[in-house]
Amino acid sequence: MNPPRYRSAGGSHVLLNRSRTGDRIVLEDRSLWRVDPGEAVRARRWPQWTRIEVKPASDHAYWLIAEVLGQRESVLAVHGGSLREPLTRP
Repeated sequence: MNPPRYRSAGGSHVLLNRSRTGDRIVLEDRSLWRVDPGEAVRARRWPQWTRIEVKPASDHAYWLIAEVLGQRESVLAVHGGSLREPLTRP
């Protein structure tokens, strides 16, 4: 089964949340991303509110490109759909 297509590629995104290991990312549009395991350590360093550019890499993979401390870093990721409910804390 192929992952869902992401229809909002471009450079106007912001990192809303990520897992401690960097293997999962949520952008401000509530899109979910599974980061390639070999690149998750790089995404783990990205702070919340980092600007993210999303560029297609292949039919189902995308480059998530962040600017961190004046340098551009990228990770390969697969779009995993979107959160249905807003992120809230109990």
